[in-house]
Amino acid sequence: MDPNNVLIRCPAGHELQAARTDLGKTLSCPICNMTFTPTAADEQTPTSPGLTQPSGPQSQPQTPPYTPPTTPHEVGYAGSGLGRPAFRPAYAGWLVGLWIAVTFLSIPLNFMQFSGMQNPQAINPVQTFGSCFLLIIAVPAVVLHLMWIYRIHDDARRTRGYQEVSPGLALGLSFIPMFNYIWTGWTMKKLAAFAAREGDAQFPRSSVGLRAATRCFHIGIAVAVVSCIAGIAGGVIGFQAAMRAAPGSVVNPFADIGPGFWLLMVFSTVLSVVGVFVYAWAVLKVQASLYDYLGAPS
Repeated sequence: MDPNNVLIRCPAGHELQAARTDLGKTLSCPICNMTFTPTAADEQTPTSPGLTQPSGPQSQPQTPPYTPPTTPHEVGYAGSGLGRPAFRPAYAGWLVGLWIAVTFLSIPLNFMQFSGMQNPQAINPVQTFGSCFLLIIAVPAVVLHLMWIYRIHDDARRTRGYQEVSPGLALGLSFIPMFNYIWTGWTMKKLAAFAAREGDAQFPRSSVGLRAATRCFHIGIAVAVVSCIAGIAGGVIGFQAAMRAAPGSVVNPFADIGPGFWLLMVFSTVLSVVGVFVYAWAVLKVQASLYDYLGAPS
């Protein structure tokens, strides 16, 4: 049996396995559906089939003997179905590492793309190779993020009955472009606040997780707004250039991009770098504080 778990009995005598951190909480027996609140005094010693209760004049009245199964049932959480111990996602390091790599690789590629508008006939092999490599690492970064968002919400719901944001909703809204920056920070902030409700005395990392998630929410708003502005500005420049270009003209209509657009590009780039580091900080700290609260082993 896992040393982090204990054996207990429900009021009907069914032997159950529960996390040691769940002693003192209202639980539900998955066999008879009775709810009860075990304490440390209720911890049982595993029994074996075939043992009988002592008999004789000195013995106390006993309940009918119960023969436990070879593997004890896992206890359920009252009102939230069967519970299983939560385990920390092992891929959080890969998640933040890939997003940092995606951000730093996209910076020179973006500037190459806009600089190349002034000489569209030239083919840049470095840009072509970099774009392909960016796609190779961006796809697993997105997939890991979606897996992580769903996983932390599902573990919080299953283990502690978290109901504010369902795993499906957390995953579904993460597909909306631009809004997903805001949504990621907001939903992590809600989970961090949920984990911090027991107080910093019991879970010292909960305040750090909540602070990191709040910063991620704020920077997500800024990144979404600036990205929208940059996208609109790029669209306006492209439309104006297309309107000025005469049919059959070899003059590049993007050659007169003003310094204001480049300044916006630099500001957006700096904000993206800051944002990805805040995101990485929030992912690691929110996961640490949440799974401390869920009773997951370190």
